[in-house]
Amino acid sequence: IRRDFLPPGGDIVVTPEGETWQDTSEILDALERRHPEPALYPATPVQRIATYLLELYADEFLVLPAMHYRWSFPESECKARADFAAADPADASKFADRMGGSIAMLAVRPESHAAIEAHLADLLDALSAHFAEHEALLGSRMSLADCALLGPFYAHLYLDAVPGRLL
Repeated sequence: IRRDFLPPGGDIVVTPEGETWQDTSEILDALERRHPEPALYPATPVQRIATYLLELYADEFLVLPAMHYRWSFPESECKARADFAAADPADASKFADRMGGSIAMLAVRPESHAAIEAHLADLLDALSAHFAEHEALLGSRMSLADCALLGPFYAHLYLDAVPGRLL
């Protein structure tokens, strides 16, 4: 399976058979079916629920610091616009305008910035302490929970100018 490109707004995988998978959850589910070992989904019910809760948190909540740090800081916005232009010069500006304009719908406003930044700082401290003791979120093996954090942490925070320095 090869990853052809990362368009603004989503992951796309095109398989050797010509199937196209879009959305991280769909991609990971399909990969798990094709390559079940080592498993991304824990076998025990409690760890499986914890994995899905962490995935939900990463997908639905970590969008707040991702969007805040990308669009509330001119340095990060400038870098994001340049990155989008490198991937898709024709539609980059329109896409960036739409994404930057969506932060108010997410309640990413000046009055919420301090809370969002404090939450991310607390999360980074907790994860640093956890990874000092464990190799992965649920112990010694990577799981769906670890993959779920990769999206917001790598693509949205680490690669952006301002939060990249935090990480």
